[in-house]
Amino acid sequence: MIDRKYYYAWVDFLDGTIKFVINNFDSLLKAASYLGMALAFTFALIIILKAYRRKYYNYQALEALGLFDDDKIRVSFKKDAIIFKKYNRALDVESFEEIKNNLEHIYGVKIEHISRLKKSFRFPYIKLHLNCFPEQLDFSSCPDLKKGEFWLGIDGTGSNVIQDTIADFKNTLLILASKGSGKSVAIRAIVKSFFDTYGDNPVHELIFVDAKGTDFIDFKQIYNAQIYDPTDLDQFEYIVSYIDSYIKSLEQFRLRLQKEEVSVSHWFKYKGDRPKPIFFVFDELRQYAGKSDLKIKITKDSPKEDIEDARREELKKKIAKQINKLAELYRPSGTIIIGSSQDSRQGTYQFDFTNFKEQLISKQNTAQSQALTGCSKKATDKELIKGKFIYISDTVRKIKCPYLELPGDK
Repeated sequence: MIDRKYYYAWVDFLDGTIKFVINNFDSLLKAASYLGMALAFTFALIIILKAYRRKYYNYQALEALGLFDDDKIRVSFKKDAIIFKKYNRALDVESFEEIKNNLEHIYGVKIEHISRLKKSFRFPYIKLHLNCFPEQLDFSSCPDLKKGEFWLGIDGTGSNVIQDTIADFKNTLLILASKGSGKSVAIRAIVKSFFDTYGDNPVHELIFVDAKGTDFIDFKQIYNAQIYDPTDLDQFEYIVSYIDSYIKSLEQFRLRLQKEEVSVSHWFKYKGDRPKPIFFVFDELRQYAGKSDLKIKITKDSPKEDIEDARREELKKKIAKQINKLAELYRPSGTIIIGSSQDSRQGTYQFDFTNFKEQLISKQNTAQSQALTGCSKKATDKELIKGKFIYISDTVRKIKCPYLELPGDK
């Protein structure tokens, strides 16, 4: 049964409402018309804004690229980025890399980096970073590094790119870059950033094997570096012999650890005596570690030139094997190998590219981009010049290497 008190309250409320409507009918009718007009205007404005967004963000072109998710897409523009908040869920960062050139053409921008932004309880956003690299990145911007780290520069997000040779065992780097790409400048910055972490007490010996023999002269004075020219047969023979002796010392130490039943993740953690590690820079590798079709049969009557050429071919094979062995077996020893060349084709070398997990590459053709990065478009960027490279490590990203001016530069 309904409580009479509540019943009469509802009757009074309804009665008062009816009287209010009757007494103010004209005013209410006018307000309703205004409200209807406001709703109609709002609805029209939404339609206009949607049409504007469709044209401004060029949805038609995005739809043609297969970016829509159930006929929907959501894009926002920032000062230095374009963010896809809703898009085809079948796509990932690699998919956006494949259509990067199309997106640059659609929006008239330069996309330097593509990243995936994780969002709690939501599908991850895709962020296109725009024009993030400075015209010149000075070495003075080098961050504070731990011992065993070297600085490669910054990526498209402005974050520092650092390679740790101790904690991560990333002690090899292969630079495959064409002439004028900034390869030698990058090597100089890598070497200086690494050795500066040790101050006046460097742990490593620094050795350059350089077919040009002129790019790293300053390091003789700065870090007491040794520089060998492999185009000179005597120097080539000496450095191959020196590396051979070094490998033997590493092997003897490894056997000693085995005999003492000592297990260390990195030899630097061993408190006793150990071989002094070497920081190797093998520049212009194609010249002295590349494959050759030259076949020379040596006899007692062979001229001196043939004998020297045959010896040089033997040394090429030997130094390639040494590079493989150092990279494969002696990562915990502290040995560091920076290799570089202008030719990016694996088949032209006698050492194994797979021993260099980290790579720095300049502009490539479509086939080489696919072979090196796993993406046919990643390394075809025409702006991969003057210190800009693709850095291949745990991720594949575009970076800008620092510029380092040394006392001998003119």
